[in-house]
Amino acid sequence: KSEGIYHSKILGPEGKRLQLILLDTRYFRSPLVKTGKGRNKKYIPQLGESATMLGAAQWAWLEEVLKKPAELRLIVSSIQLIATAHRFEKWANMPDEKERFIRLLRETKSGPTVLLSGDRHLAEVCRISKAESGLPYDLYEMTTSGMSHAGAQDHPSPYRVNGTYSRERNFGVIEIDWSPTHPSVTLRVNNDKGEKLSCTKIPFSKNQLEAPE
Repeated sequence: KSEGIYHSKILGPEGKRLQLILLDTRYFRSPLVKTGKGRNKKYIPQLGESATMLGAAQWAWLEEVLKKPAELRLIVSSIQLIATAHRFEKWANMPDEKERFIRLLRETKSGPTVLLSGDRHLAEVCRISKAESGLPYDLYEMTTSGMSHAGAQDHPSPYRVNGTYSRERNFGVIEIDWSPTHPSVTLRVNNDKGEKLSCTKIPFSKNQLEAPE
């Protein structure tokens, strides 16, 4: 009943509320600018107000859902938000939109947030430090793809968490520990046999609402 396909839902009782946010990064997106063809194809970063990833309506919606109370948020983007090194689709193709996203997390005081993405035919976990983002927590992103095929060429990212890259067929598992004293999110990547490829444990605090001074 609306343009695009984006959605949010809050699961669990107060004190253990998980907000799942699913973004649509294609319906409203400005056309990408690229050079070359085939293996030489490369997308060129676009600056300015004419370049949009989510479109006005979805940006306004995202701001409102981020204001809803939740102890942990998982935001799903079909393309990578943190990675910058590769030449394919990514939020870094529209740097102003990427900065707008991080700024919105700060302004809405979204609290502990983890990003999920795919599209790259590989697995990795990336991290932006709170010193760089201005958020009161390190922002992590788990990328997994795909269960049926993988093997994309590696483009080492300066944001990659060491030991998390794999080009095997893979899928991701998210484990949340709601311990009252040491809550954490574990991002686990398995191969197509269910064997662990990497495991990243992220402690979070329900009090991570204000940016550091």
